[in-house]
Amino acid sequence: MSRWHKAACTNPDVFVDASSKTPQCRSCAVVAPIHDIVANHATNQQLLEVPPDEPAGQLALWWPPSVRYSSRHGGAPHGAPGNQEPTIKKATPLRKTRHPVYDTALSAEEFRLVRFDAPTASDHPIHITLEVFRRDDCPEYETVSYTWGGEEGDSTPCRPVFVGPYWDLLLQTQNCHDLLLYLRPKQGIRMVWIDALCINQGDPDERSLQVSKMRNIYQECSRVVVFLGADLIKVGAAARGKDSRAYPARHALQDFDRVIDNNAVGGLGPGTTFLDLLSRRYFSRVWASRRMGSTGMLGFADGYNAYLSRMKLRRFCLREIREATYPNFGYLRGRKFGVKRE
Repeated sequence: MSRWHKAACTNPDVFVDASSKTPQCRSCAVVAPIHDIVANHATNQQLLEVPPDEPAGQLALWWPPSVRYSSRHGGAPHGAPGNQEPTIKKATPLRKTRHPVYDTALSAEEFRLVRFDAPTASDHPIHITLEVFRRDDCPEYETVSYTWGGEEGDSTPCRPVFVGPYWDLLLQTQNCHDLLLYLRPKQGIRMVWIDALCINQGDPDERSLQVSKMRNIYQECSRVVVFLGADLIKVGAAARGKDSRAYPARHALQDFDRVIDNNAVGGLGPGTTFLDLLSRRYFSRVWASRRMGSTGMLGFADGYNAYLSRMKLRRFCLREIREATYPNFGYLRGRKFGVKRE
């Protein structure tokens, strides 16, 4: 369970312990059992295995009476008249349990946004608030584009994210956690739509409804932040000098090669091109171009920030693709990016 307070705690007063950096509640004197929740989740995941087949003769299979067959265990042929179709029990619908984080289901016109508030200390755990809005009556927001598993393809939920006044605990992947650390503001607030958090992944009906509206969510945002991995950001920051900047630098995307040569971002040394960056796992997904093509402004978070309009992105990608054929981005040659086929 994501709520770690005592059942009688109705007025939580959560603070982050200065030494352990772990949330605690003054009202019920409970410390968030992060390690226990992670261990329990890992155990439950291991138990979710495909069950073995039933023994022969207990599979409840039915053979058409018009087709004769012989059992491999011997005996007379089967399929004689009078073979009755077995009674099939109807599956019991899965019972939806109330989730403390997603206490109300979204209507067809609603969606959630993550609200980031600047932390009191940079080493505090991630804490967010989930707020519900109507799509036609909502604040300006950003969206993100990333892969749950990151460059390593590890989609195991293992890192804690705390939500709401109770600091309910949700586990996210390492790459999603790195993304949240990158997005968390140093001042003020930030409103972002993130699929892993803004959609109740445990509710198939809500997930299906929200996924069907993702195109609109991306079209109506102010900007899409493309997150290619924490390794690019960390190495890029080290190359520039860890304490030399308070915020990421901003560059035009057409200056990518020059910036790479000067900073060796993400371990990609001098001579690395924009097409080399496109070899990362993120760009192997078809939805990458769809999301980048559905918004008016993009921000690449890859050791520096490159903000560009959709039209500039198209022109830049077309120029690069004309110079070199790239397998993962071959679909950019179609109508989406305005290329006239030969």
